[in-house]
Amino acid sequence: MSNRRLWMSAVTLSLGTLALLLWMFSWTAREAGKLLPAGEGRDEVIAACTSCHGVDRILRAAGRDEEAWGKTLDWMQKMQGMRPVLGEERRLIIGYLATSLHETAAKRE
Repeated sequence: MSNRRLWMSAVTLSLGTLALLLWMFSWTAREAGKLLPAGEGRDEVIAACTSCHGVDRILRAAGRDEEAWGKTLDWMQKMQGMRPVLGEERRLIIGYLATSLHETAAKRE
């Protein structure tokens, strides 16, 4: 196989992989919007959290308070390489997780 054909094959594979990843992320975000309760901060949670794990994992953690969610975010940033979540975005995410998901956990009990 010539270098040009090899290079073209690698580019085609890379573009296909990128397209698949983009489709998967958009599907995850759409599903997250259906599964997470409405509330201020939901879009920020979808953007920050569902790129690494599914909504099911977020929902299993329902019931934590703001302090626990803050520690969880700190741990994920420090130990798991999560991008920094600061300022207003952090306030919205923690507020949403502590209130909207707390209400979801209470409904399950």
